[in-house]
Amino acid sequence: MLQLLETIHQVQHPRRNQLQPKLLLLTVVFVLLNAEGLSIQCRASDRVLNATGSNDQPKEISQIAEPDAASQSNSDVRNDSDSTNDEAAKEELKEWLTVVSDNTLEMHKREMPAYWRLVSMVKGETYASMTERARKSPAFSEFYLAPLKHRGDLVSLDVNIRRVLKYPVNEGNPAKVQNLYEIWGWTNQAKSWLYVFVTPELPEGSNESTLVNRTATFTGYFFKLQGYHSGMARQNNQPLVAPLLIGKLAPHKASESTKPKPNSRFYLVALCVLGICGLRVLVKYLLRPKQASFTTGYKTMSNRSAENDTKFDWLDMDDTELKQPKSGL
Repeated sequence: MLQLLETIHQVQHPRRNQLQPKLLLLTVVFVLLNAEGLSIQCRASDRVLNATGSNDQPKEISQIAEPDAASQSNSDVRNDSDSTNDEAAKEELKEWLTVVSDNTLEMHKREMPAYWRLVSMVKGETYASMTERARKSPAFSEFYLAPLKHRGDLVSLDVNIRRVLKYPVNEGNPAKVQNLYEIWGWTNQAKSWLYVFVTPELPEGSNESTLVNRTATFTGYFFKLQGYHSGMARQNNQPLVAPLLIGKLAPHKASESTKPKPNSRFYLVALCVLGICGLRVLVKYLLRPKQASFTTGYKTMSNRSAENDTKFDWLDMDDTELKQPKSGL
């Protein structure tokens, strides 16, 4: 700007004398503006130094006003990374489970890698972490109607245990477990439709017999619809299906309300049946037809015997009695 003014001052112009006051006024205004700008910059630098408490290189004002912005961004990056990893793990698990087929009575060989992978995952996780991420109380119809959609889902169910089986496994299995436990039970929502649960370990202090007829919460991954036959099935009956989940079990605390109670309905039905049978026997006895009397229209057997005795009395008479006529004749 100063160079421009000097250049204009040196220019020979016919109205040079008239332009000099105006040029002088512009120069003064420019100097004042530069001085104000320098003072503003100095005050801003003082505030920055006071805020940092040192004479080091001042930080950016945005960093001083929001000191946690960097850490917050790092936290967001970590959360996004974790969620991305979870999604990637789910997708990878889905790929493993694509070879699984439903409604079969036995495991196919091609299904075993995915089966052992789930067992290994469950073994390496805690029950609390699994339950925190799991979807609570899904309906039985979700697995029954759309097994492909829900395969690999992590769910949590409250179950009534009715059967626990222990199976030793080969030492060379990929999950490196010694035993697997198969648990059969039903939920209050599914009623008579059964679930089957597989776990590599039972809760501490529990065994196969102590878990029967107890309630528990099972958290695990849905694997397939497992086929099975009921105890009353005939030879040509189609197998029933039960959702098979692989996970961990947490039994509920035993209380008076959860202890098995006698089946009062059974005793009530038995009492009603016995009452009906007894009443039927009593009515049949009271309404039976009466037997005909032997004395009606006939002589009794005693009278007949007496009459026969008098009719053949002459057999016992001697000769004198026979020759003597009877009186009245």
